[in-house]
Amino acid sequence: MEHRMEGNPMKGAPHRRRSIRIKSILVPTDFSPTSKAVLEYAIALAQRFAAKIVLVFVVDTAGLAVPHADAAPAAPFWLSELRRSGTLALAKAARDLKRRRLRLETRLCTGVPSQEIARLAQALGTQLIVMGTHGRSGFSRLLLGSVAEKVVRLAPCAVLTIPRAARATRSRRGR
Repeated sequence: MEHRMEGNPMKGAPHRRRSIRIKSILVPTDFSPTSKAVLEYAIALAQRFAAKIVLVFVVDTAGLAVPHADAAPAAPFWLSELRRSGTLALAKAARDLKRRRLRLETRLCTGVPSQEIARLAQALGTQLIVMGTHGRSGFSRLLLGSVAEKVVRLAPCAVLTIPRAARATRSRRGR
C-alpha cells in the first residue's frame, strides 16, 4: 500500500535557518598519496569553516598479529618502529600544514583503526571526519572489510568519505 502526503508537511512549522558549525575535522591518514589527496578536501573545509584539523595516524595492531610463536618476540619491536615512524610522519605533515596557516593538532593512536578513529572523534567532540575509501569490492572487501564503512557505523559525528574517483579528479585539476 502506498501512502502519499498531501500538501507541505512543514507548512506552519517555524522556519529557523540553522547554520552548520564545524569546529574540528578529524582526518585519518596513512601518509599515502591517496590520504594526501583526501587531506586537501579537509583543508578546503577547514578553511571554509575556520575549523581545526586533527590529523590522526593509527598503528593497526591487528596487522601485528603473529602467526608463529617464533616471531612473537619481534612484535614489540615492530609496534615501536611503527609508532616511531608514525610520529615522524605526523611531525612532517604538521610542519607542511602550518606553513599553510592552518590550525592543526596531531594524534597517534594504537589499536583497531575504525574503533580508534571513532573513539578519538568522541573524545575530542569532533563535528566531522573526512576520510578516503579504498574502493574494494567482492572478496577483498569481504576479507579485509572497510575501515571507512566501520567508521561510518561507529562515529558519533558526520563522516565525509571521498571515493577514489573523486580523489583522482581533484588531483588532475592541480590540487
